[in-house]
Amino acid sequence: MIRPPHVRLPTVAACLVSHHASAAGDGTIRLWDRTAYRPLLTLPGNAWRLYFNGNESRVGPVTHDGRAGWYELDWPGALWTLNPPQKSEGARAAAFHRHGFLLAALTGTGAVVWKTAPPSGHSIFIPHERPSALTFTPDGQWLAVSSAGGLHLHAIRRDSKAKLGAPVLQGSRRIMAGAFTDVCFDGAASRIAMVRGDTGTIEARHYDKKAAAAGAVIHTFPGTPATRCAISPDGKWLAAGSPGNLDARVFDLETGNLLLEPHAAREGRNWLSAFSYDNKWLIFSGRTAHLLRTEDWKTRAVDVRPNQGNGRGAVFFRTRNENVMWLAVAGADEEAHVFRVGELPEKLAVLRSPQGGAIGTLAVSAHGTIAAAAPRGEVQLWPLPVVRKHLEKLGLDLDAP
Repeated sequence: MIRPPHVRLPTVAACLVSHHASAAGDGTIRLWDRTAYRPLLTLPGNAWRLYFNGNESRVGPVTHDGRAGWYELDWPGALWTLNPPQKSEGARAAAFHRHGFLLAALTGTGAVVWKTAPPSGHSIFIPHERPSALTFTPDGQWLAVSSAGGLHLHAIRRDSKAKLGAPVLQGSRRIMAGAFTDVCFDGAASRIAMVRGDTGTIEARHYDKKAAAAGAVIHTFPGTPATRCAISPDGKWLAAGSPGNLDARVFDLETGNLLLEPHAAREGRNWLSAFSYDNKWLIFSGRTAHLLRTEDWKTRAVDVRPNQGNGRGAVFFRTRNENVMWLAVAGADEEAHVFRVGELPEKLAVLRSPQGGAIGTLAVSAHGTIAAAAPRGEVQLWPLPVVRKHLEKLGLDLDAP
């Protein structure tokens, strides 16, 4: 039997007795967690009968593209988690710095920030009164946090590229008083949008990035305290939605007019919005997901299993030195579905947390690492470059045509 180049699967070698493999009729091989009754990873291949090869970390035999062999099950320490301090009450959402070397997580009592290049378990904790959203400014100078105590900016820096210590908080300021439930920027950091926590009103304002200050109001739009919004990178549009009333809308930021109320997204209970970096695509996610092409606002459903919870999301991303637009969408509460964006989105992979359970909204670094708030309050990370490196050995790289 010809043994193909091996691919390594997560969390298997240490405890084979808790996992089993199955061959599906759709031409895939699945590795399952017996305790959670869920597949950890799905790979292409056909087999009449599968078994683990004695005490070795291999499963097979498998045929794929005319080759026969075994899948190796030894996985390096690549899938890793970051755990906030106990006093923070666990992570709910995550955001990467534009260069990918800082990762911030929203918790019930504040924001936690780690240095991720090189990866470090050390963090700093910034307390806030009932925080609800966070994001880095597009220029990477500040971490913005909306909370019941106002809209705050924090200047956070790495102490050293080589050290594994925690980041350094260099200063903080409150730029808006009052309660806020969401905050976002355009790509040039010239406009900022925020949701008022008392009335739900969306305020679009000018933003002075040199002074790090919010300026005059451009437009206001109706909403609820649960409304979440996103500004397109070119500053032309604002997308907004809320989970309680089948709400998904797109506004023209130049005129302030309502531009679109996508019926399919509203009926599908999809309300969390995100724009692609090239302004060509908009996605509304929630229970499922709908992708809109901004050229003509043509809408198409995205192939993900429905979520039971409302707080799921999606994010567009590109890895360095690539022109391919990727999309990660939360599905079935505990999965991250990865697509190549196009006229018909092509599903490339489905990722699941080794710990199991529902995941929160997604974030992706400039290096292609996907992050999600995990069910036990930790942040689960999937480094796609590492995963792809192993898949390449089988000729299965995710962006292969």
